[in-house]
Amino acid sequence: MRGKKYPIFSALTLGVFCLFLSLGARAGEDGEEGITVKKNVPYIEGSKNYRQSLDLYLPKDAKDAPVLIFIHGGAWTIGKKDHAPIVAHGKYYASKGVVTVNINYRLSGEKMYPAQIEDCAAAVKWVVDNIGGYGGDAKRLMVAGHSAGAHLAALLATNPKYLAAHNLKPDIFLAVAPIDTASFNITTPFPGSGSTSRILNMMRAKTFGTTKELQTDASPTLQVGQNGKIKYPPFLLFVTSLRPEAIIQCRKLKNALDKADGECSINIVPGKTHAEMNVAFSDPESPVCKKVLTLLKGEEEKKE
Repeated sequence: MRGKKYPIFSALTLGVFCLFLSLGARAGEDGEEGITVKKNVPYIEGSKNYRQSLDLYLPKDAKDAPVLIFIHGGAWTIGKKDHAPIVAHGKYYASKGVVTVNINYRLSGEKMYPAQIEDCAAAVKWVVDNIGGYGGDAKRLMVAGHSAGAHLAALLATNPKYLAAHNLKPDIFLAVAPIDTASFNITTPFPGSGSTSRILNMMRAKTFGTTKELQTDASPTLQVGQNGKIKYPPFLLFVTSLRPEAIIQCRKLKNALDKADGECSINIVPGKTHAEMNVAFSDPESPVCKKVLTLLKGEEEKKE
């Protein structure tokens, strides 16, 4: 079975997810540019699974600082918090006074859905319970993610049962910022007949199976309005102009949130590739980064 994975990973290195292969900092603790980094903190008590750990990027002398949770992408089958773009997010936002938490979660090669969203919810619980001890304010909490991580960030805020398992509600989030995903509806296959679409559909099936019930449970768009009266946090959807299928899914999620009295904006970024959208999250010249940072810091950022 393992031999069959190599063609998939070869294609990924040449295509959509090539950026994930650059590794960032290794495990440990270090300080840089006035920030402190704490690596591989378990977010489930007693777990020694690297996939159930998080990294903290802490501003110097942080006190009641806004908090950002970032969820990595990789089609639910690859990727981790130590990859270079994810590390860059942590360092940049911490340098701007934001306590930043990059999380891992079990990939589908280890366990199928809902393990991924269960881990993300457990990580949120750890943050809510513990981030005050690191200078963060759990009442100023944003969750964001790229690609598969964007899907998981959106699902945390639309399928309430995973947070409810930890006595939390979706309105714990100040905002949700999914970055460039076409997976708000898992029941809809990736379009096209090319190799990239075939690979992504294989990874989706590996993660969510083929039953409509499980796929619906994992679909943010299909969950909106289906779980009673819920106060949804504001959604900031970021998507590249180069992915029309992702734009369509963003519009459908926005329509669902509008009908449920939610707040949602779609921000279409011209000309960037899927990988470049990840980089844009912590590029100070990017409208993605500017909007996220302004929302996180509010009036503080406007005064700078």
